[in-house]
This record gives sequence, C-alpha cells and structure tokens, in this order.
Amino acid sequence: MIIKNNIYLYTCKEIKNILDEKYQIHYSIEGISTKFQRVDAEIKIGKSAHIPEEFIRYLFINMNQKKHDIVQIKEKIRKRKEEIKLMLNYKELIGNSARNSKDKTRKHKIKDEATQKTITKLIKKIYNKTHII
Repeated sequence: MIIKNNIYLYTCKEIKNILDEKYQIHYSIEGISTKFQRVDAEIKIGKSAHIPEEFIRYLFINMNQKKHDIVQIKEKIRKRKEEIKLMLNYKELIGNSARNSKDKTRKHKIKDEATQKTITKLIKKIYNKTHII
C-alpha cells in the first residue's frame, strides 16, 4: 500500500484481502486485475499496478448494486486517474522506483564482478599448482 496526499493505492493482492474481510466479496487476484485492466484503472508504479481506494469502492461495491455503461465508467475513471496522478506527483514516484531498480542492478553488477574476480583468482591458483612440475 502506498499512501501519499491522503490517496491510498493498493495492489491486487491487498484489494482481494480488503474485499474478503470488509465486504465478504470473494474474487481471485486475476479477476480483480482483469476488472481493473478492462476499465484502465491501474496506476503503474515500478513493476506493480496500484489501484486507488475510491476505484475499489466504485467498481466492486457500487457496481454490484446496479448496472452501468462501461464507456461512462472508463471516462469517469480516466478523468479521476489524471487528477490522482497530478496529486501524487506521479513522475516523481516513477523516478524514485526507477532509481531504486537502477541501484539494485548496480549492486548486482558489483557483486557479479567481485564474484568473477574471486573465481579467476581461484582458477589461477589451481592452474599454478597443477603446472609447477
């Protein structure tokens, strides 16, 4: 869960738990993900998709009570999604997650280089010991 400027963003797994516990509505994670993808309600941060809390209430609680036109829903969600992105400083969030992933890759590269150096040292030692004769 990400909380910024009083906006709560949840992953599909967290939404599944909320629906089970609070509302006794049972959905699979895939079902939740498909429902949000269908109306383009996901906000990607890093590798995972997050959904604002108000979309959860709207799509799962209110939708079950009456039928809605999918085009109207998409339009409402698109407008609200843009407002939420502005409120969250979305570019800043994406930049932070990108920086974090670059740091992780940099750490892995350094670790791999260190491992490679120790392996070459061991190979040289073994080679020197076998060719002393």
